[in-house]
Amino acid sequence: MTAVEGEYVWSAPGATSERPRHDPAAEIDRLRRLHQLLALDTAADEIYDRLTRLAAGIFSAPIALVSLIDADRQWFKSRVGLEATETPRAWAFCDHAIAMGPRAVLVVEDATLDPRFCGNPLVTGEPQIRFYAGATLTTYDGQNLGALCVIDTVARAQPSATDLASLRDLADIVVAQLELNVRHRQAHEREVLLELAEAVAGVAHWRFDLADGRVTWSDALYEICGVTRDSFELNYENVLGTYHPDDRPLLNAKVERAIKFGENYDVRLRIIRPDGALRHMTARAVCQVDEAGVVRALAGVFQDITEHVETRQRIEASEARYRLLAENATDLVTALDHRGRFTYVSPISTSMIGYPADQLLGQFALRFVHWDDRAALRAALARAGAGEPSAKLEYRLICADGRALWVESRPTLVRAPQSGEIVGVTDVIRDMTQNKANETALIVARRQAEAASASKGEFLSNMSHELRTPLTSILGFCKLLTLEPGLSTVAHKHLGRIAAGGAVLLATINDILDFSALDAHQLELQCEPTDAAALTEDMIGLLSTQARSKGLELSLAVDDALPTLVAIDPQRLRQLLLNLVGNAVRFTPSGSVQVRLSYTDGDRLQVQVIDTGIGVQPDRLDRLFQRFTQVDASPRRVHGGSGLGLAICKGLVELMGGDIGVESRFGEGSRFWFDVPAPPSTQAAALCPLSDRMALRSGHR
Repeated sequence: MTAVEGEYVWSAPGATSERPRHDPAAEIDRLRRLHQLLALDTAADEIYDRLTRLAAGIFSAPIALVSLIDADRQWFKSRVGLEATETPRAWAFCDHAIAMGPRAVLVVEDATLDPRFCGNPLVTGEPQIRFYAGATLTTYDGQNLGALCVIDTVARAQPSATDLASLRDLADIVVAQLELNVRHRQAHEREVLLELAEAVAGVAHWRFDLADGRVTWSDALYEICGVTRDSFELNYENVLGTYHPDDRPLLNAKVERAIKFGENYDVRLRIIRPDGALRHMTARAVCQVDEAGVVRALAGVFQDITEHVETRQRIEASEARYRLLAENATDLVTALDHRGRFTYVSPISTSMIGYPADQLLGQFALRFVHWDDRAALRAALARAGAGEPSAKLEYRLICADGRALWVESRPTLVRAPQSGEIVGVTDVIRDMTQNKANETALIVARRQAEAASASKGEFLSNMSHELRTPLTSILGFCKLLTLEPGLSTVAHKHLGRIAAGGAVLLATINDILDFSALDAHQLELQCEPTDAAALTEDMIGLLSTQARSKGLELSLAVDDALPTLVAIDPQRLRQLLLNLVGNAVRFTPSGSVQVRLSYTDGDRLQVQVIDTGIGVQPDRLDRLFQRFTQVDASPRRVHGGSGLGLAICKGLVELMGGDIGVESRFGEGSRFWFDVPAPPSTQAAALCPLSDRMALRSGHR
């Protein structure tokens, strides 16, 4: 023998004995039965050891074993006089015993003379087996699991029939114990599952023995009642005391009738826990009777249904509130079944459509919808049934007096919780007749306003043209008068003031015409290759005299990335520069005004006008770029103007597909900027005219 991990196993080499033959199908069933007992490779058990010692004593044998035959080994559940825990199945004498059939006994008087065993390593080597007697471990269904055997190292004569019968009886006891262990294990597993089921379902079991008055509870029942085994003495009086005082007479009467007449009961009761919490219970009991039909005990289950009861109470309260709201709401609340028939209609139906609620119940809802609107309503419900979100619907209801009532609703499908099948529709219907009338009136008013606005714009444009024509003549004749010889100094001065006033008036009229064209979306852009830097320099030159008169430094900075020619409307670019740079010069008493030209994103011209002027207060920045609005609108303002310049700039930039903005610090200066598309001139032919593309981007057509 050699030691392996603290146990002794047989490992002696040598010749193998002739193995018995087993039917393959029967062997599969035998092994399945063996493994069902869960005895292999388990710890030592005193019960089996006692039986093994008893067998050894009966035969005065030095070795006795409880041997279980696995697929390829024999494993010893109990052993006396042997240190090994298992051997190969090919060496096992017990393998020959189980091949003999159910409840057989194998006796080998001298193994050295038996051709089956004379070459067995257990015979030729340690422990030098000579005598063997083994009774098969046969289950009730005839499966041989192994054997209870006694072994000696000297040959023996045939044992007496009495001794062999005793060995047979001991083998049967071993099998009975194996089966009993299985039943104990299964009972324990069922108990664990029962406790788990009770914990999950809030169910507990109990028993009341009438003979001695003993009451037994499961652990779950202690937990439900809020008591412990140590603190609560189980007897009928104490158990009855856990119930609500109003429910005790009912329970007592049920128990008495069960004892007297054998009636099972199922009743709903309330218990009061030691902490004062009220729990709702369902108690079910069955009578256990003896052979004479006399009730000997009551057994049953408790189920804690508190959450169910409280949930039901909340639902009923919610339904009551819902019904109260529905019955007092000014909107019509309805519920339909899966066929589209009314199952609930709020009382407002009488005043809204002239039908009392009780007359509508059971009626098909579509019957009261205007014929022209039914198809759209059906289609909307079909889309909702297909999973689309419910949408607001507008349709007409036919009232009892024949009127068509415009309503608005958002029907909601009701689905079965488990299957998801549509079982109904709920809806809240609102009278929209007045809203429809208001909507119609609003459409008419808007059309009238648009017509008035168009007339106003046309009038303003015509008047501006009518004013500009004579004003141009006045300025022309004023210019001619200044050329007349012999005019006095005073006359020259008066003519200069007339020309200056006329120029301001002409600029205002031009602004009005431009703004009117922008407002009517009639202004078109004329794109052509333009030297933006040269154009800007020319505009600065026009304003340089005004800047020098105030001592301002007026400068231009051009980005090297700016192409020589870009595709842009030069007239509108000149107008933008004139407005922004002119404003900067006008509102800058000292310091400088700088114009910066940059080129970004490969096709956008950015213009910045930065000054050191008076700036704009933060709370007035939002007034910039608004029509007819000035930051300083007081009568004492120093700087004039119509308030249209920046609004026109904003309109022009948006028309060109760009953006415009301002940053300012009051008393320190401002930075006005805009950027517009301006591709290099090589792309100009492909992009002209720009007005269509830019108008689309800015929302104009």
